[in-house]
Amino acid sequence: GWLAERQLWPQIETLAAKFATDFARSAPLTYRRAEALARQGDKAGAERFASEAFELSPDSAKHLEMGMELRDRGLVEWAEREFRKVLAASQLGETEDLMARHRLAEMFYDHDRPLEAAKIWRELCDKLDGDEQVRERFGDRRQFFRSRMHFFYAKQHLAAGELAQAREQLDQGIRHDAHDADVLIAMHRLPDADAAFRQRTKSLIAECSAYFLALVQRWEAILPNLEGTEEAVENLANSCNQYAWLVGNTGGDLDNAVRMSRRSVELMPKSASYLDTLAHCYFAQGDFENAVKHQALAVKREPHTKQLERQLAVFRKALEEQRKERQP
Repeated sequence: GWLAERQLWPQIETLAAKFATDFARSAPLTYRRAEALARQGDKAGAERFASEAFELSPDSAKHLEMGMELRDRGLVEWAEREFRKVLAASQLGETEDLMARHRLAEMFYDHDRPLEAAKIWRELCDKLDGDEQVRERFGDRRQFFRSRMHFFYAKQHLAAGELAQAREQLDQGIRHDAHDADVLIAMHRLPDADAAFRQRTKSLIAECSAYFLALVQRWEAILPNLEGTEEAVENLANSCNQYAWLVGNTGGDLDNAVRMSRRSVELMPKSASYLDTLAHCYFAQGDFENAVKHQALAVKREPHTKQLERQLAVFRKALEEQRKERQP
């Protein structure tokens, strides 16, 4: 791992040759060897070792763990194979199935494959439609599955210029989960929306913002009594981030959005997504320098997340244009 961080790929091959037995029985080490070959342009050799590594994981838990690690290193095709192995080996709706399903769908979306992301959730939603016991087991969580599915379908329609279909999907998404910030942001940005739709969206955003702010206040109040437990800290940070993400991307009290976002980063400084939110909030304020600064930090934390890279390019372009306009 130390060698890979420094892109010393030939040295990994040297280690693999010296400790051939250890590499041959370890999925993580064999994947490292495959990655080293891939980074040096040896696609055939890389795929051979990746296939060997895939066969070494003993169970779904290890395949899930390996898929997440490969995803974080930008090795999308190998990560997809690991996640799909978990889906094939797990019962639909089990913990490992849901974890793999969520990560695979988000990975697809990050790589501009929203239709594939939607289909990942469609499998589970179809099961929910036909099995009352499954519906009861998931409870309110099933609303998230459906909302996320409709959001991905909407993004696919938007990419194709199919605005009516996108609006229909967003309407369905927000009916399932009134607190899905991504759906509300997409509704806010929907082109050519009529006045009634925009007013309804504005009201829904206001209601959702108040809901997130109430969660922040609740967790801030009880956090001292919980002695800073990890779960409480995560819940507070997430509530702050949700409020900031929604307001920062739709308008409203941007000063408060920045404060809430900074609070989430303070609580969980290693989170690239929270830094991304803070960058968006600064951008909404017109503070492009801070937007670039914090987005660059987010990219540094997760260098293989495409959405972060794309947004950094947008912020940098805006900053460059702003500087040109300010030149005498």
